[in-house]
Amino acid sequence: MQHASARTLHLFRVYHAGAYHSRPPRFDKRRGVEYKDWNRGEGAKPVMHDDERLPGIHVLEQTPIIIEKILQGADDELMSWKPAAERWSIGEVLGHLAEVEVVGFRDRVQKMLEAESPQVESYDQNAAYASGRYSAKKARENLHAFCHERDRSLSFLRYVPGVAVGRDAVHSTMGRFTVGNIMNEWAFHDLGHIRQIAELYRSYAFFPAIGPYQRYYTIHP
Repeated sequence: MQHASARTLHLFRVYHAGAYHSRPPRFDKRRGVEYKDWNRGEGAKPVMHDDERLPGIHVLEQTPIIIEKILQGADDELMSWKPAAERWSIGEVLGHLAEVEVVGFRDRVQKMLEAESPQVESYDQNAAYASGRYSAKKARENLHAFCHERDRSLSFLRYVPGVAVGRDAVHSTMGRFTVGNIMNEWAFHDLGHIRQIAELYRSYAFFPAIGPYQRYYTIHP
């Protein structure tokens, strides 16, 4: 478990005991702010230092910015291109990111903080893809939805102390996992799809026009 200040440990212990749901707001003398509940978004909240934050937060903060910058000049044709019938387009990747942000990540972390070792069901991305949920909207709409949901996630996660990494849940297929596990997987998942989006983009937009330089590259869109 990562190092945390005494004050952060106190926040987690109070939450763990369930007191945050009914306690009145209190005053943080060190920062001169009043706050109530870091989980429910009530009142002003104390700022977490880097060594007190959950793992992966820095990546989660940057992902929407990176994706928006990459796709700034992309048109609808590029973002709907599929390298093969069974492969995802950029628009479908964005649809996946928007959906899994809620059901695969944020909802699970919230459950793990609110209950003791809750049961969580498996998320079937292949079924979601096959049902057409990832392609039901235009790519830009999916991007907007993802950025909106990520903002909501960060508004919640930024004030969860790092000592919460030990909170756990029981997954329907893989068994026990912790908040620390899912936070690291969240960042890992982000980086994988950033790479996927970049590979789709460069394979469609640039690779066909690089001429003899193609011999130096192998693409995997």
